[in-house]
Amino acid sequence: MLIDTILRQVPMPKMFLWNEVRNEHTHRQVIDGQQRISAILAFLRDEFALDEPYSGEFFGKKFSELPKDVK
Repeated sequence: MLIDTILRQVPMPKMFLWNEVRNEHTHRQVIDGQQRISAILAFLRDEFALDEPYSGEFFGKKFSELPKDVK
């Protein structure tokens, strides 16, 4: 349903990230939003299709199958 939220452009909670420079390298940590980030990346990698409970016009489609203007 997160992908449905994104497709419908419904506001969702912010993701909080932490950046820290150690030994001249930037290290990033996800403070809040790791599940959302993981779900988005999995969808972008075509790891799942939009299935129930989603019932919109893109039902059954993976990211690569979405129209170009939707991507």
